[in-house]
Amino acid sequence: MRPLGHPAPTCGNLKRITDMTRLTIILLAIIALTASLWADEEKTPQMLSSHSSAAAEKATPQDSIGSVAGLQWHIPEGWTLGPEKPMRFATYQIAAVEADSTKPECAVYYFGPGQGGDVEGNIKRWIGQMKEPEKVERSELETKLGKIALVDISGTYKESGGPMMATSALHPNWILLGAIVPSPQGSVFFKLTGPQATVTKVHELFIEMLKSATPTS
Repeated sequence: MRPLGHPAPTCGNLKRITDMTRLTIILLAIIALTASLWADEEKTPQMLSSHSSAAAEKATPQDSIGSVAGLQWHIPEGWTLGPEKPMRFATYQIAAVEADSTKPECAVYYFGPGQGGDVEGNIKRWIGQMKEPEKVERSELETKLGKIALVDISGTYKESGGPMMATSALHPNWILLGAIVPSPQGSVFFKLTGPQATVTKVHELFIEMLKSATPTS
């Protein structure tokens, strides 16, 4: 029963009410969709930032992969990337034990396909970097890449620097560990030098790093 004083709704009024209801529903749907898209856009930079942060963390020396010439290897924990030096691909610095005052370092060299000389020539050159070497031990390490040539030399290390690579300092009771690693694009050379106590302690880490070497592809 219609209340007194209220006119009966006409067909035109009913149509307008229905159209307004539909319009309201459509507007609410558009608002909801827009809000959802804005929320997704706000989340996207955070996701990208998270991935970027993870990539940056993986690039730290403590948990990183060295890579050159189609070869990659695991850098031992605690070895930090040092400043750039001429002719070197990388230099890893190693904390010294209490008995040693000088930090050892592991230099990585790559000169290009077919460059850098043969195994015998490089081992002879490394032996020549020791003044009257006390010990020279050669060995080979079997890996997926093939045979890695190794040399372990102890004595007085002749540090070189300056013009013509002249000797700049003598370091008695040092060890030189050298390795020539075959890679898909040519030999990669690893040379670890430092005081006996520390180098002896990290010798196994050096070997494990060489064993971890694999092709990048």
